[in-house]
Amino acid sequence: MCHIYQNLIFIVDARSERRRSIHSPPFYSSGNGYKLCLRLYLNGDADTRDKYVSLFIVLMKNEYDAILTWPFPYPIKLRLINLSAPNDNERSVIHTVSPDVISGCCQRPVFGMNEAYGIKEFLSLEQLEQNQSPFVQNDTMFIEAKIDFTSENSSISSSTVGLPNDDEHVGAISED
Repeated sequence: MCHIYQNLIFIVDARSERRRSIHSPPFYSSGNGYKLCLRLYLNGDADTRDKYVSLFIVLMKNEYDAILTWPFPYPIKLRLINLSAPNDNERSVIHTVSPDVISGCCQRPVFGMNEAYGIKEFLSLEQLEQNQSPFVQNDTMFIEAKIDFTSENSSISSSTVGLPNDDEHVGAISED
């Protein structure tokens, strides 16, 4: 599970475009698995700005890449946990992202990180900003990323799935 920290300063920075996105700490799919992180745009990315929260997956270069399957073929379920009912999937926001194995996003990383791919319309800002939002407590949101190793997909199937229009992050996180 990834913790994405959201605070008032970041929302102000996102709206003013001083800091458009925030990365989760890197995480591994398993002990010797894929290295990934999440990129969250609290104020949306490009065409969804001021309307939606955008959430993207980033594959990162790591020491195990030589023994992994490339291009990355596995769908990933992203769940924004409803903190008023954390075990209730019906109250959480859930999207599954299927990889586009043809794009550079899912190829073996050459630099620190690949281009991101994911959901441009992950959650409406109206839902996030409502009083008593069930997705934010103590300035913190929890996003779970589950990789489905039981199936492989070869293309992105949803019209809301896409690439961010923010080029400043390619290769932005250094290797651990």
